[in-house]
Amino acid sequence: MAFLPYSIRSRLPRPSRPFDWEDARLSKKFRSLAWGTMAIATLFLGGLALLQPELWRRVLTAIAVIDGAGLLLLGLNRLGHPRLASGLFLATLLTLIGLLALSAGGIRSPGIGSFFLFSLMGGLLLGQRGALLTAGACLSISLGLLLLERAGSLPAASVSYSPFTLWALHTLYLSVMLLLVRDTVRDLALSLVSAKDEMMKRRLEEQKLELALDAAGVGAWEYDPASQEFQADEKTFDLLGLPRPPSGRIGLAEWKARVAPADLEKVMKTLETALAGQKRLKVEHWFEHPGGGKRFVHEAMSPLWEKDRRPVKVVGLVRDGTETS
Repeated sequence: MAFLPYSIRSRLPRPSRPFDWEDARLSKKFRSLAWGTMAIATLFLGGLALLQPELWRRVLTAIAVIDGAGLLLLGLNRLGHPRLASGLFLATLLTLIGLLALSAGGIRSPGIGSFFLFSLMGGLLLGQRGALLTAGACLSISLGLLLLERAGSLPAASVSYSPFTLWALHTLYLSVMLLLVRDTVRDLALSLVSAKDEMMKRRLEEQKLELALDAAGVGAWEYDPASQEFQADEKTFDLLGLPRPPSGRIGLAEWKARVAPADLEKVMKTLETALAGQKRLKVEHWFEHPGGGKRFVHEAMSPLWEKDRRPVKVVGLVRDGTETS
């Protein structure tokens, strides 16, 4: 924050929204990329001036722009505007390369070869849309340089690069790419750890639910109309009077065969109503066992929804009520 002059800081409102973990991650990521890019650019561009002293004005200009913009935008990032800081940092780098290319051969300038790095950086900082916008800006700058050359308006190249200087530039680009790869791998690793934690939490909740259902003597099932199959737990199969197969699945036809004929119509109507979108439906009926026994059960069911609010499955609970029927 101290990098920004007070006159600028005082006019930038601090975000009034609640703390956003996504913004916090982006802020940390921008800080890492900005410092890394500034360090690599300063080191290698300084080396260019040693390899080819006539480039010193060009080199100092590039270092001043990259480091100056980086420090200012790090201050903006600390004020809670990581997306704005990321976008302005990318815009500064692309503008610098485009302007330097005007006097270095236009589209043949070695700086144009770094555009793919900035598209990757845009994706890493701002997501897929950021990558597309950055790639579009890179293509626009390249096309502009091409059209200037075709129109004869491109200034004559005032600089040329020695083989060692070109090698140093390519090393700079590779170093930035490794920086981006490092942050990408780090993001993937963090996402993997987060996903594993989420799976463990869900599994723990499922185990708690299973214990609660078992203690209450309640079975759980799920019906998929696409496959016309029920997925059910051990308790539900016990009420059906059937051994639970390894898959835990039973076809609709076999399930209907276990429902008492007198109750089948109302049970199917309740299931169809749930598939139509109605929630918290209840039905009571008899299950007839293959060996001759039967169980009176209370069932409750509700639909599962897709994002477009279209019911795709039905989930239900079943409880034995034979002793109270």
